[in-house]
Amino acid sequence: MENSNFPTEFKAPEKIVALKNLAIQAFEKSGNIVIKNDDDYELAAEILKGYKKQAKELLAERKKQTDPLDQSKKAIMAFFKKPSDFLDMAEKKLKASMLDYQQKVEQRRKEKEEEARRAADRERKYQEDLARKRLETAKKKGDSDRIEQINDEIEEIKNESVVFAPVVETPKASGISTREIWSAKIVDKMALIKAVADGKAPATLLDVNTTIANQLARSMKKDLSIPGIEAVSNNIIAA
Repeated sequence: MENSNFPTEFKAPEKIVALKNLAIQAFEKSGNIVIKNDDDYELAAEILKGYKKQAKELLAERKKQTDPLDQSKKAIMAFFKKPSDFLDMAEKKLKASMLDYQQKVEQRRKEKEEEARRAADRERKYQEDLARKRLETAKKKGDSDRIEQINDEIEEIKNESVVFAPVVETPKASGISTREIWSAKIVDKMALIKAVADGKAPATLLDVNTTIANQLARSMKKDLSIPGIEAVSNNIIAA
């Protein structure tokens, strides 16, 4: 059911409707204005001033309607902002604690895997030492077949990969997952500029700050002298 407390159509007072109709008429008539001489130009200037006056009246009427709504919205937003901020901060703190725990678990996993790897290395070394003892015994007996067999066994032991059971230790919770997110950090801007100049990186990485460029053009005008930037002048009608 639609909530009647939220109107979906603005019922404008007669004054605002009249201003709206005048604006429509101004738009429709503006295309018919032809300037052929100075008198026409002066007439166009007077009409332009009238348009500006109408626009100010329309804006004033709009503000009468929207300012109370804006203030009401501002008050509501302020009311909800603080608890929302508290929840955001609480979420960040809890996520930081969870990530810290994950890192500790990962560190324990790595330590256990390293210990398992060292244990496997020790076992391999132990088996190799036993084989070498058997080799010494075979050499004392002069058993050439046995010597060759044990030498082959030693080579196999030395070349075999260390095998150990991987340690799986990852904290899990229903509805919670961990994502790896990558981001870029500019550590050497001049190196990046050179990479773009050499064609090793896209030029979009050096998008121009048009706000700063326009500020420089307005302040320096034709005296702006920066390689790659040109100050451009365009005339506009001010009323």
